[in-house]
Amino acid sequence: MSILHAVNQELKIVLSTWIGAVSDLYILQSYKRLYESEFWKPGFNEIIDLRKAGLGAITDEGLLNLNSLVRSYTDGKCDSFDSVLVATDELASDLALTYEAFNEDAPEKIMVFKSLGEAFEWFGVDGYQ
Repeated sequence: MSILHAVNQELKIVLSTWIGAVSDLYILQSYKRLYESEFWKPGFNEIIDLRKAGLGAITDEGLLNLNSLVRSYTDGKCDSFDSVLVATDELASDLALTYEAFNEDAPEKIMVFKSLGEAFEWFGVDGYQ
């Protein structure tokens, strides 16, 4: 299991690639490290590639905790940002909807696409495969 975060400071986009089975605790630890790194800044958009992730162990409580963590680093520190998920299966799309339900009054907007190209196009970056 791993979550790899690649930060493009010029584009203000984080590409997070989830690989293998991930747990609630692992997700929280990974994102805490990202948010405390010198590379990430509040307001950076994120593309989350879930195509190779094992998501069966993620719980609603874990998604709620992730939402709380994200908000602790972004609320009052940026006006808005987008989190775009790349998902090709129903479970990933369902998890995105669940996460979004916890996020009604947050500055984060959630979108789901089926390819990385579509996700990058959403942010105005053309030519990414």
